[in-house]
Formats: sequence, C-alpha cells, structure tokens
Amino acid sequence: MAKRKQAKLTAKINDVSKLFHDKLNEKCAEIGISPATRRILFYLSGKSSVNQLYIVRQTRLKAPTISVSLSRLEKKGIISRKTSDTDMRNMEVSLTQKGEEIDKKIRTFSNGIDKCMMKGITKEEIDICLKVLEKLENNINESK
Repeated sequence: MAKRKQAKLTAKINDVSKLFHDKLNEKCAEIGISPATRRILFYLSGKSSVNQLYIVRQTRLKAPTISVSLSRLEKKGIISRKTSDTDMRNMEVSLTQKGEEIDKKIRTFSNGIDKCMMKGITKEEIDICLKVLEKLENNINESK
C-alpha cells in the first residue's frame, strides 16, 4: 500500500474516533459529565465493583488524577468506595443508583451516535472494517 494511502487511512481512523468522542463529550456536557468522568463510568458500567487500580490501568490516567476524580464523583453521589474485605489497601469502587442512571443516559447518547454513523453501512462492510482494525491493533501490540 502506498505511503500516502496508509497515512490517509491512519488520519481517517483518528478523525472518525475524534468526531465520535467530540459528539459524545458534547452530549455528556449537557448533563454535567466531563470526558474524564465518562471514561471512569465506562469502566464501572455493568460491574458490581472494581479495584481503583483497575480504573487507573484501563483509563491510562495517573493514580492521583483518578483519586481526585473519584472523590468528586463520590461527593456527587455517582460512585461509592469501600475498603476491600480481603485487603485493607485495596479500594473497591462501584456505581450508585444515580451513577447507573447517568451511565444509562451516556449509553443512550453513544448508541444514538453509533446508529447515525452506521447509516448505509452493510454487515459485510462492518465485518471487513473490523477485520482490518483488528489487524492494525495486533500489529501495534506486537511492536511493543
């Protein structure tokens, strides 16, 4: 593949990802949710509780940033934190009912953007795109 087409593909992947996240961030801002908060809620969604360190690893944010963010979310009643029963150094984080309601709104926003993006795209095109993206991801992971 010519370098120009490779660069165009990489740029297009980045553009689509940025457009999606910008649109989602715009919708989340309407309900007072920041991009960092949205990322944290994403990793809490559907789980009874997760280790605070798990959130640090998944979001790739610094531990102090996560700690401050979680404190804010706890004060707003969006999450709850408790010390693990098995390890006092381990902090377990979970969504409250309010947090679950916010997460549901965010998922509704995300699904709406997905639906808009997928207009006119066939199942076969999606399958091909997924296969290519998986190869790209594998290539990046192998180069570490």
